[in-house]
Amino acid sequence: WLERALATEADPGGLARAAAVGRLGAIAGDQGEFDVARERIRESLALAERLGDARLIALDSRGLGIIASNQSDFEQARALFTTALDTFRALGDKPGQARCLNDLGLVAERQGDHDRAIAYQEEALPIARSLGDEHQICVILGNLGGAYYDRGEYARGEALSDEALTLARRIGDT
Repeated sequence: WLERALATEADPGGLARAAAVGRLGAIAGDQGEFDVARERIRESLALAERLGDARLIALDSRGLGIIASNQSDFEQARALFTTALDTFRALGDKPGQARCLNDLGLVAERQGDHDRAIAYQEEALPIARSLGDEHQICVILGNLGGAYYDRGEYARGEALSDEALTLARRIGDT
């Protein structure tokens, strides 16, 4: 339906198109179509930059970071997530901050830097808690538990993972 909406849109260079194209990129990325995802998100980013929409620029930077991370390009992912995080902080966008901190933690974890992963996750968790975003809390708890476990702190890792699982069951996200 997004493709059809784009084909009939009255303003092909507008913000609605940029957001829709970015969303199509995210969907393609979720399906493992990284080349298509990257192309769509870059198109959205170019429109967002032309329009001066900082939030969409941050969302697209994060989207490109997710693609880079999924393709094990961790340096690029870290740079994109950091750019997005800086923008979300400037905008006061707490959900964006929590997600980018979580993303940065995952990149650090995948690179074996458990201390850095834990630091990012521990910064993200209180933000998500303050928002009452139970899904994000659950994700961060699980990632934080894994990082502690990988660092050899098995009891702490297990406790956090148990908390994530309990929350996931309660909210129906298992």
